[in-house]
Amino acid sequence: MKRKLHCILGLLWISAHTAYGQITENFEDETSASTIFISDGLQFDILSNITDETFDIYNKPSECTACGWGGTTADNVFIDNSNEIDFRWNDGTSFGIKTNDGTKITVASLYLFCSDRKLNNFSTGGITITGKKNGGTVYTIQKNTGFSNTETFSPNNGFTYIDFEIEGGVNNATKEIDELIFTASGDIDYLALDTFVWKYASSLTTDTLKKDKAQVIYNAKLEQILIQTEVLSFKYQLYDVLGNIVKSGKNEHEIAISNLPAGLYVLKFVEGSKTAFTYKLVKR
Repeated sequence: MKRKLHCILGLLWISAHTAYGQITENFEDETSASTIFISDGLQFDILSNITDETFDIYNKPSECTACGWGGTTADNVFIDNSNEIDFRWNDGTSFGIKTNDGTKITVASLYLFCSDRKLNNFSTGGITITGKKNGGTVYTIQKNTGFSNTETFSPNNGFTYIDFEIEGGVNNATKEIDELIFTASGDIDYLALDTFVWKYASSLTTDTLKKDKAQVIYNAKLEQILIQTEVLSFKYQLYDVLGNIVKSGKNEHEIAISNLPAGLYVLKFVEGSKTAFTYKLVKR
């Protein structure tokens, strides 16, 4: 079910998600050095698991153009640890991505660039991908062979394709998680993640949520977000790009945002402890 959004006066764009639809995140509109990203209105946190090592959004086309992989062609933006200040070599690395509010998802595929610190092919080691839900391990994928060549950048611009339906001989693409952890061993000291394909877990959507429709309208003149919904009782939270709640309330059909600066926001509707649906919007 897609919820239609309307934008007036051309000052806002809003996107809605389809509860069971597949979502491809290529990070191209994300902010450089950010440790979060927002995909289809859902915030993911980027977790650096090694002391003095930082994984974040790499978005520096002036330094490295077409260094990522968008699935069919090279792109510019991805997650990596090029800002690392840990100068130890040949000790591997680790990072994770996690839904900010515990929303459950399934993962279909992604691309990983796996190399040594000089971006050469690694000589020893492998990759372990761990899917977690509520802190508990749901699945573990171990990959030790079949990596792309990071010196000739082939195939896929040097990125290795990971298909969660078949990688490791087990179908993990239907298993619900809220966190992915990537752990590299040996001299795999550099990792980059691009073109992350996922979808909301089917258990998120109840029969009630399927039937309820919401329309969100931005009145630029009055600087208000107008909510039209069949739901009699609802709660909302408005997040800024850093993941801070800047407004929250319940059963309000007019949300004033005149005091907020221009930028990216996520309007999240919640029912109990679950996120019912979200909208990503930009105030210009």
